[in-house]
Amino acid sequence: MKMHRIPMDTQTVPAPFAVRSSASNPPGGRGDDDDSWAWATAVSRRVNLDLALTEAVEAALNSSGRPEPEVAFVFASSAYGRALDLLVPLLRRLLPSARAVVGCTGFGVSGTPVGGGAPEEVEHAPAVAVALARFPGVETRLARVQAEDVPDGDASPDEWARLVGLSLDGSGGSSSSAGVNTNFIVISDPSFTGIEELLAGLDYAFPGSPVCGGLSSSGRLNSARSIFCWSADQDDADSTGVQRTGAAVLALRGPLTMELLIAQGCRPLSRHVYTVAAVAPEQRNLVTSLVDSSSGAAFAPLEALRRDLGEPLQPIASERELQQVVSNLCCGLKPPDDVFGPFKAASDAPVPGATAAAAAAAAAASPGGGPDTFFNGGSGGAAAAATTEYLIRGMALTNNAQLAVGDTPRLGGAFRFMVRDSEGARADLAAHGVAYKRQRLASVLAGRVEPPAVGALVFSCNGRGAGLYGEESYDARQIGSYVGVPLCGFQCNGPQGN
Repeated sequence: MKMHRIPMDTQTVPAPFAVRSSASNPPGGRGDDDDSWAWATAVSRRVNLDLALTEAVEAALNSSGRPEPEVAFVFASSAYGRALDLLVPLLRRLLPSARAVVGCTGFGVSGTPVGGGAPEEVEHAPAVAVALARFPGVETRLARVQAEDVPDGDASPDEWARLVGLSLDGSGGSSSSAGVNTNFIVISDPSFTGIEELLAGLDYAFPGSPVCGGLSSSGRLNSARSIFCWSADQDDADSTGVQRTGAAVLALRGPLTMELLIAQGCRPLSRHVYTVAAVAPEQRNLVTSLVDSSSGAAFAPLEALRRDLGEPLQPIASERELQQVVSNLCCGLKPPDDVFGPFKAASDAPVPGATAAAAAAAAAASPGGGPDTFFNGGSGGAAAAATTEYLIRGMALTNNAQLAVGDTPRLGGAFRFMVRDSEGARADLAAHGVAYKRQRLASVLAGRVEPPAVGALVFSCNGRGAGLYGEESYDARQIGSYVGVPLCGFQCNGPQGN
């Protein structure tokens, strides 16, 4: 049988975006042969989880025409509470052909409405989004990873490969035989302390392989987070397929390619760059001290924020503008250079978890000179370029003036206060979308035949959405218009990948 080499486009919009997935048909159209590809998404707003899951699955199956999907991505509102412990068993009952189920709870979810139409994002309400996939010829491996499972810094590439259920026998990595690629989707809980090492290890063992994903999140109606991770290869009769900690790593190896699109949508608040000097020993996502990287002066997080608000790159002309800036604050993290020394030296790749490589590539293809176009107020090219080196995370000040970050900051790592602007986010996303379309057009004009996209996943930061744009589903509609395939995803505590 001939395998269709169809890429799966994964659009990752950092800071505030989500991952979207959708379905399309391989060359030759939809057929009933076993080698036909399928991808379909649907989102249901039913208040009852059983009814919502059933409605979404039936809608996706009807739209794809394929009754036997092998991989199910599922993202659910945390509003369903304890009923989410039944999600995986319910999904397995609805999809007996499924070999893997992966996903998590989200602040919001995105996908194709059950009645069809433009993709939508559902926030602050019960909703379930599913993407049902069939990738003939693609090997799938799903691994549950806890902090104690993560190998140490001296581990060999083989140990990292075994962690995720793969082997390095010449068939893995981007340097493998023609048409065979290894791709990773990683979903983790914000409390998972081994995520940086995990991403570094994947890059070490599989250099050049695309990695993307997001941190599980929750909404206002229920704060509990869950990760959905079940594989027929590791079926445990006593397991619900739901975990509260750690990470789920889905490996896709075969004639499939993930293309990453990363749009930061943020700008630095001021010119100041800090170093993380201290974190709370009992809760390491709480930053207690920052040091100015230029002067060496130490600041409590609240003092540093006040200074940056007083010296902004873009003038703050009124109390209303100040309130808007404060309500859209986030932070940028960059681990110290020596954290991933052995991995980085082996692969010569950027620090895993940072978005420098993908963002730089997208910026190079963007009209108007890349990031400079979208970061105004005197920051200049250097500041704009530096922003792409940071992993954007949510933040909040605690009652005792400590800074809670939606990640685990590294001591000695760089830290910047960032701002999300609606206008900047729109322009940034549009530039990356146009660059993607231009790249595809250039390939056609150059006579290079590229297989069509089969689907898209969107991992969007929960700081985007209606709260940023003042309208619902802006990101989902825009990404859907640029990529041209159905999408699925969730609003996360922050995207992650290379």
